[in-house]
Amino acid sequence: MQEHLMQNEAFFTNNYFLLEILKSDHRFEQHSEVITIKDRGTIITTGKADDDFYIIQDGIICVRGKNNTIIQFIKSGNSFGYSNLFNTAQMTTQYEVLTPATLLKIDKDFMSAIFRNNRLGIYILDEYYTKTMQLAGLRLESFELPSDRRVAVCLYEIAKMIGQKTNQGTLIPRVITQQHVAEYCQTSREYTTMILNRLAKDGYIRLRPKPWFIPDVETLVHGL
Repeated sequence: MQEHLMQNEAFFTNNYFLLEILKSDHRFEQHSEVITIKDRGTIITTGKADDDFYIIQDGIICVRGKNNTIIQFIKSGNSFGYSNLFNTAQMTTQYEVLTPATLLKIDKDFMSAIFRNNRLGIYILDEYYTKTMQLAGLRLESFELPSDRRVAVCLYEIAKMIGQKTNQGTLIPRVITQQHVAEYCQTSREYTTMILNRLAKDGYIRLRPKPWFIPDVETLVHGL
């Protein structure tokens, strides 16, 4: 599992190339705009054929799927809205803004045309769906683990997705709470708190003061 999770660290890394493709089209500025969201908790819902495409320039967003479950956390450089590009059967996904965010919003029809007419665009789209399936598989794997191991692995995944690396270890953004971890793990808040406290007692994570600090994320995944 760890090897796959390490590979998943590169999830959504093609946005630099994607922006180069988009900006090379003279219509780009007409079909895009930068939006700023200051209110935490703002929800962006995708799943309709006319929804737009977004690239996160700044901020942290929580991705929620069916039954409001947390699927993923994404940050600056990540993008979303791929599933809207070709009018296929949609699954509603909600993107909850956890911090003030700046997004590049791009018209869905413009994006669809770019992907259809550019080989690199098709490659990026194919990679997106491949990585999405890999991520879904990893999530299913984690649910087969004992609950205590699952909390450690989920925390590991969160650190990989949105953690800030330092010379001493990895910082988890202040906005992430024990409730977020519980929802991502699909364990109760009380049980998650107990396991996090155990990990803290054993030195795998520092919970106080915030931000949470993980000295070694690779050691964490073996913590229990």
